[in-house]
Amino acid sequence: MKTYMIPVLVIIGLLSGYYFFTQDTPEPLSYKQRLEDHRLELAYFMRANPSSPFLKNPIGFTELKFYPVDETYKVTADFISIDDINKIDLPTSDGKVRAYFRYGYLNFSLQGQKQRLLVYKSATPGDNELFLGFSDPSNGGETYGGGRYLDINHSGQQKVILDFNMAYNPYCAYNEEFSCPIPPRENKISIPVKAGEMAYIK
Repeated sequence: MKTYMIPVLVIIGLLSGYYFFTQDTPEPLSYKQRLEDHRLELAYFMRANPSSPFLKNPIGFTELKFYPVDETYKVTADFISIDDINKIDLPTSDGKVRAYFRYGYLNFSLQGQKQRLLVYKSATPGDNELFLGFSDPSNGGETYGGGRYLDINHSGQQKVILDFNMAYNPYCAYNEEFSCPIPPRENKISIPVKAGEMAYIK
């Protein structure tokens, strides 16, 4: 343990000294740099975290592949809420189902084409998880055949940012032992989404 602590303390000391002697305000990270840092963190999680889907995967982790960062895939969507008390069973990758409620629609334009995605909310009591899975023509080629996911935050606002550079593969893309909800047919985007995570090559 100590052998890991010493280099970290040295680095912290050097960085602190640089800050106080230069007295320069660090420039904020660019959009591209923030995304690239996020991707490095994700790769580290996959390689080292006990919760990684590769923990029980005998093949082991190689590397994640992403499209180049393209800010045109970051769009603003209009949110339209849905008052639907009926549960919907979405099929999962292992042949089972998972219960959700229809939560709301997201209307937006991507690469000049109008699109609509349906957001679901978990029907499990006490679980406020929102699910946004989508498919597009790139699936099965450059991207995972089962579609990809996007995380969104919504607390009543009428506008929602969708950043497809943050699109990621479900865990079952790496390890078939996981059960992943399959994006519904109505969440198929009409054009290839050349942004975010690409297919994982085992």
